Order: sequence, then C-alpha cells, then structure tokens
Amino acid sequence: MKPKTVGFNLFVLLALYSFSLFLVVGVCAVFFGASVNYFKHDVWTFSGEDITKILKMASIYGFFAAVGIWIKSKINERKKNKEHR
Repeated sequence: MKPKTVGFNLFVLLALYSFSLFLVVGVCAVFFGASVNYFKHDVWTFSGEDITKILKMASIYGFFAAVGIWIKSKINERKKNKEHR
C-alpha cells in the first residue's frame, strides 16, 4: 500500500526506517571493528557503552535523514500539484 500524500504518518515511518538502517549499519561496523581488534590484539572491545553510543547516533542521524527526505518529498509533491492545476 503506497501512500498518496506526504503526511505525518509517512514521516514517522521514514524516521523508523532510517533509524533502523543506521542502527544496523552502526552495530555491524562496531562489531566488525571489535572483531578485527580481537584477532589482531586478543582484546575484545565491544561493550554496552558502544551500544548506547550507537543508539544515540542512530537516532540523531535517522531523524535528520528522515527530515531531509520528507521535506524533499513534500516539495516534489507540491510541484506535481501545481503542474496538474
């Protein structure tokens, strides 16, 4: 089901998707870095502090990415409406 208008519901959905994307990428990157460090130096550096940092950064990046994409979509929707009038 594709929404017909760019509204607040679409913004919330976009924010959740972008937060999830940044969260998964962040966890994978930190886990990969910790794995490389473990195999090189035998020290496991993945901790709960890393998870809290990833959550904080994913929420910030996800929010601003969602705002930017939503505004661009809203502008494009208004342009299309003006052309059809």
